[in-house]
Amino acid sequence: GGSEHSEVSKIFDTTAFGFREIRVERPLRLRFEATEETMAALTAAKPVVKLDENAREGLLAAVETACGDAPIMDRVVFRKALRGALKKLEIKIGAPVQKAIEAAIGTPDEDAAICLDKDGKPEPDPQLRDFELVPLAEDWRAYVAREVTPFVPDAWVDETYRDDKDGEIGRVGYEINFNRYFYRYAPPRPVAEIDDDLTSLEAEIAGLLAEVVE
Repeated sequence: GGSEHSEVSKIFDTTAFGFREIRVERPLRLRFEATEETMAALTAAKPVVKLDENAREGLLAAVETACGDAPIMDRVVFRKALRGALKKLEIKIGAPVQKAIEAAIGTPDEDAAICLDKDGKPEPDPQLRDFELVPLAEDWRAYVAREVTPFVPDAWVDETYRDDKDGEIGRVGYEINFNRYFYRYAPPRPVAEIDDDLTSLEAEIAGLLAEVVE
Protein backbone atom coordinates (compact mmCIF):
# COMPACT_ATOMS: atom_id res chain seq x y z
CA GLY A 1 0.00 0.00 0.00
CA GLY A 2 0.87 3.65 -0.05
CA SER A 3 2.01 3.73 -3.68
CA GLU A 4 -1.22 4.99 -5.28
CA HIS A 5 -1.95 8.51 -4.17
CA SER A 6 -2.68 12.04 -5.19
CA GLU A 7 -2.98 15.27 -3.22
CA VAL A 8 -6.56 14.42 -2.23
CA SER A 9 -6.51 10.64 -1.93
CA LYS A 10 -4.04 7.96 -0.89
CA ILE A 11 -4.41 4.20 -0.56
CA PHE A 12 -2.98 2.39 2.44
CA ASP A 13 -3.22 -1.09 3.95
CA THR A 14 -5.59 -1.12 6.93
CA THR A 15 -2.68 -2.25 9.13
CA ALA A 16 -1.00 1.12 8.48
CA PHE A 17 -3.55 2.71 10.85
CA GLY A 18 -3.42 -0.02 13.50
CA PHE A 19 -1.37 -0.14 16.66
CA ARG A 20 -0.99 -2.19 19.81
CA GLU A 21 -1.23 -0.26 23.04
CA ILE A 22 1.32 -1.82 25.37
CA ARG A 23 1.58 -1.11 29.10
CA VAL A 24 5.05 -0.09 30.23
CA GLU A 25 5.87 -0.45 33.92
CA ARG A 26 8.70 0.97 35.98
CA PRO A 27 9.84 -0.30 39.36
CA LEU A 28 8.64 1.00 42.69
CA ARG A 29 11.47 2.61 44.67
CA LEU A 30 10.64 3.80 48.17
CA ARG A 31 12.37 5.85 50.85
CA PHE A 32 11.17 5.36 54.44
CA GLU A 33 11.29 8.34 56.77
CA ALA A 34 9.41 9.46 59.89
CA THR A 35 8.58 13.10 59.14
CA GLU A 36 5.68 15.19 60.46
CA GLU A 37 3.91 14.57 57.17
CA THR A 38 4.42 10.79 56.98
CA MET A 39 3.57 10.29 60.67
CA ALA A 40 0.39 12.38 60.26
CA ALA A 41 -0.59 10.23 57.26
CA LEU A 42 0.00 7.09 59.34
CA THR A 43 -2.02 8.40 62.31
CA ALA A 44 -4.94 9.13 59.96
CA ALA A 45 -4.80 5.72 58.19
CA LYS A 46 -8.00 3.67 58.77
CA PRO A 47 -6.37 0.51 60.20
CA VAL A 48 -4.42 2.69 62.67
CA VAL A 49 -7.45 4.79 63.67
CA LYS A 50 -9.24 1.51 64.59
CA LEU A 51 -6.58 0.61 67.20
CA ASP A 52 -7.14 1.54 70.84
CA GLU A 53 -5.14 4.49 72.15
CA ASN A 54 -2.37 2.46 73.82
CA ALA A 55 -1.83 0.23 70.80
CA ARG A 56 -1.80 3.26 68.50
CA GLU A 57 0.76 5.16 70.60
CA GLY A 58 2.96 2.06 70.86
CA LEU A 59 2.76 1.52 67.12
CA LEU A 60 3.71 5.12 66.28
CA ALA A 61 6.63 4.95 68.72
CA ALA A 62 7.82 1.69 67.11
CA VAL A 63 7.66 3.23 63.63
CA GLU A 64 9.67 6.28 64.75
CA THR A 65 12.27 4.00 66.34
CA ALA A 66 12.46 1.84 63.20
CA CYS A 67 12.99 4.88 60.98
CA GLY A 68 15.78 6.34 63.09
CA ASP A 69 17.34 9.66 62.14
CA ALA A 70 18.33 9.05 58.52
CA PRO A 71 16.03 8.01 55.66
CA ILE A 72 16.02 4.26 54.93
CA MET A 73 16.49 3.70 51.19
CA ASP A 74 15.52 0.02 51.06
CA ARG A 75 12.18 -1.56 52.01
CA VAL A 76 13.90 -4.78 53.14
CA VAL A 77 15.97 -2.81 55.67
CA PHE A 78 12.89 -0.87 56.85
CA ARG A 79 10.85 -4.05 57.35
CA LYS A 80 13.64 -5.61 59.39
CA ALA A 81 14.00 -2.47 61.56
CA LEU A 82 10.22 -2.32 62.06
CA ARG A 83 10.03 -5.98 63.09
CA GLY A 84 12.78 -5.37 65.65
CA ALA A 85 11.10 -2.25 67.08
CA LEU A 86 7.68 -3.94 67.32
CA LYS A 87 9.22 -6.99 69.02
CA LYS A 88 10.97 -4.81 71.62
CA LEU A 89 7.69 -3.09 72.47
CA GLU A 90 5.85 -6.46 72.31
CA ILE A 91 3.43 -5.20 69.67
CA LYS A 92 1.84 -7.55 67.16
CA ILE A 93 0.33 -6.16 63.96
CA GLY A 94 -1.70 -7.65 61.13
CA ALA A 95 -1.28 -7.23 57.37
CA PRO A 96 -3.65 -4.20 57.06
CA VAL A 97 -1.61 -2.20 59.62
CA GLN A 98 1.68 -3.27 57.98
CA LYS A 99 0.30 -2.07 54.62
CA ALA A 100 -0.85 1.22 56.15
CA ILE A 101 2.61 1.79 57.67
CA GLU A 102 4.41 1.22 54.37
CA ALA A 103 1.91 3.33 52.42
CA ALA A 104 2.24 6.28 54.82
CA ILE A 105 5.96 6.14 55.62
CA GLY A 106 7.21 5.13 52.16
CA THR A 107 7.76 7.90 49.63
CA PRO A 108 8.75 7.33 45.98
CA ASP A 109 12.42 8.17 45.48
CA GLU A 110 14.38 7.34 42.33
CA ASP A 111 17.57 6.87 44.38
CA ALA A 112 16.01 4.19 46.61
CA ALA A 113 16.35 0.43 46.10
CA ILE A 114 13.75 -1.36 43.96
CA CYS A 115 10.91 -2.96 45.94
CA LEU A 116 10.65 -6.66 45.11
CA ASP A 117 7.60 -8.91 45.47
CA LYS A 118 7.63 -12.31 47.18
CA ASP A 119 8.98 -13.93 44.00
CA GLY A 120 11.90 -11.50 43.84
CA LYS A 121 10.47 -9.60 40.87
CA PRO A 122 10.34 -5.78 40.77
CA GLU A 123 7.02 -4.30 41.89
CA PRO A 124 5.54 -1.73 39.49
CA ASP A 125 5.01 1.88 40.57
CA PRO A 126 1.46 2.80 39.47
CA GLN A 127 2.48 6.48 39.29
CA LEU A 128 5.13 5.73 36.64
CA ARG A 129 2.93 3.48 34.47
CA ASP A 130 2.87 4.52 30.83
CA PHE A 131 1.34 3.34 27.55
CA GLU A 132 3.04 3.15 24.15
CA LEU A 133 1.36 2.75 20.76
CA VAL A 134 3.31 0.25 18.67
CA PRO A 135 2.47 0.15 14.92
CA LEU A 136 0.85 -3.20 13.99
CA ALA A 137 3.51 -3.82 11.38
CA GLU A 138 6.26 -3.70 14.03
CA ASP A 139 7.24 -6.21 16.72
CA TRP A 140 6.70 -4.64 20.16
CA ARG A 141 10.06 -5.93 21.42
CA ALA A 142 11.96 -4.08 18.69
CA TYR A 143 9.89 -0.95 19.36
CA VAL A 144 10.63 -1.06 23.11
CA ALA A 145 14.34 -1.66 22.51
CA ARG A 146 14.46 1.46 20.34
CA GLU A 147 11.93 3.85 21.90
CA VAL A 148 11.82 2.95 25.61
CA THR A 149 14.89 1.10 26.94
CA PRO A 150 17.50 3.76 25.95
CA PHE A 151 15.56 6.37 27.97
CA VAL A 152 14.26 4.25 30.88
CA PRO A 153 16.52 1.19 31.19
CA ASP A 154 14.59 -0.22 34.19
CA ALA A 155 11.21 -0.31 32.37
CA TRP A 156 9.46 -3.50 31.32
CA VAL A 157 6.30 -4.43 29.43
CA ASP A 158 3.38 -5.89 31.36
CA GLU A 159 2.78 -9.06 29.35
CA THR A 160 -0.59 -9.68 31.04
CA TYR A 161 -2.00 -6.56 29.30
CA ARG A 162 -3.40 -8.29 26.21
CA ASP A 163 -5.95 -7.87 23.46
CA ASP A 164 -9.37 -9.45 24.18
CA LYS A 165 -9.76 -10.80 20.63
CA ASP A 166 -6.40 -12.25 19.65
CA GLY A 167 -4.91 -12.71 23.14
CA GLU A 168 -1.62 -11.14 22.02
CA ILE A 169 0.38 -8.63 24.09
CA GLY A 170 -0.97 -5.08 23.75
CA ARG A 171 -4.51 -3.96 22.93
CA VAL A 172 -5.26 -3.34 19.27
CA GLY A 173 -6.59 0.07 18.23
CA TYR A 174 -6.86 2.18 15.08
CA GLU A 175 -6.29 5.86 14.45
CA ILE A 176 -6.22 7.84 11.21
CA ASN A 177 -4.05 10.91 11.60
CA PHE A 178 -4.92 13.07 8.57
CA ASN A 179 -2.12 15.54 9.32
CA ARG A 180 0.46 12.80 9.02
CA TYR A 181 -0.74 11.69 5.59
CA PHE A 182 -1.89 14.97 4.05
CA TYR A 183 0.45 17.51 5.63
CA ARG A 184 1.43 20.30 3.23
CA TYR A 185 4.23 22.65 4.06
CA ALA A 186 3.17 26.29 3.97
CA PRO A 187 6.15 28.67 4.00
CA PRO A 188 5.87 31.50 6.54
CA ARG A 189 5.00 34.97 5.22
CA PRO A 190 7.84 37.48 4.78
CA VAL A 191 8.75 39.37 7.95
CA ALA A 192 8.11 42.77 6.29
CA GLU A 193 4.53 41.72 5.49
CA ILE A 194 3.92 40.58 9.11
CA ASP A 195 5.42 43.88 10.36
CA ASP A 196 3.02 45.90 8.16
CA ASP A 197 0.07 43.90 9.52
CA LEU A 198 1.16 44.52 13.12
CA THR A 199 1.59 48.25 12.48
CA SER A 200 -1.91 48.57 11.01
CA LEU A 201 -3.37 46.47 13.89
CA GLU A 202 -1.65 48.74 16.43
CA ALA A 203 -3.12 51.80 14.73
CA GLU A 204 -6.57 50.17 14.73
CA ILE A 205 -6.30 49.29 18.47
CA ALA A 206 -5.10 52.85 19.27
CA GLY A 207 -8.15 54.21 17.40
CA LEU A 208 -10.53 51.88 19.31
CA LEU A 209 -8.97 52.84 22.66
CA ALA A 210 -9.33 56.54 21.82
CA GLU A 211 -13.07 55.97 21.19
CA VAL A 212 -13.42 54.23 24.57
CA VAL A 213 -11.65 57.06 26.40
CA GLU A 214 -13.92 59.69 24.81
